[in-house]
Amino acid sequence: MKIETLSMGYAGSNTYLLSIQEKMIVIDPCLDPGNNSDTLLKAIGNKNVLAVLLTHAHFDHISAVDVICETYNCDVYLNEHEHDFLANPELNLSTMTPDRVALETKAKKMVVGNHSIGPFNFEAMMTTGHTAHSMSYRFDKKIFDGDFIFAGSIGRCDLPSGDMNTMIASVKKFDEKYKDKSIILYPGHGPKTEYGFERLNNPYVKQFIK
Repeated sequence: MKIETLSMGYAGSNTYLLSIQEKMIVIDPCLDPGNNSDTLLKAIGNKNVLAVLLTHAHFDHISAVDVICETYNCDVYLNEHEHDFLANPELNLSTMTPDRVALETKAKKMVVGNHSIGPFNFEAMMTTGHTAHSMSYRFDKKIFDGDFIFAGSIGRCDLPSGDMNTMIASVKKFDEKYKDKSIILYPGHGPKTEYGFERLNNPYVKQFIK
């Protein structure tokens, strides 16, 4: 599986393009400022986009959903408790930017467990804390974790539905499952990182799991 990372938008959000030959899954698609989709659509090109997966529904992880779904006729998947965020700028926090996000695309429900879409096999899991219903997606030993654990930090918990105690519990649960596995994290912002490195060096993770 090939992975391409695009840093997009006002917050430098990571849009991930996962491809196996000509088939593709897009994770957390974001537009550039001014609702510019040129960079994103050029990177996708003529690939057969099978689905869009969303880790959570803040504006900087969803703004390109309509563009992709309309251009490539694909479905978008998101935890059902955040479906209303897509069309509501207040809920998706795009009122904080010059470009309000009010999507027309309706999401399909993503549930915890194992899934197959075309040649892609992955596990969806809850990694709550940044929002009350944030999810991550594991493709073998690669986990796309949105605003959960970053290189050297964690997602902020002071936004609506975020909660630090929930984040702490989520990190502890994540650590119990993956502390002995060679996991690579692909976060919503910043560079990819090894979870083994983060549990030893990330000040937040170290504090939470001690």
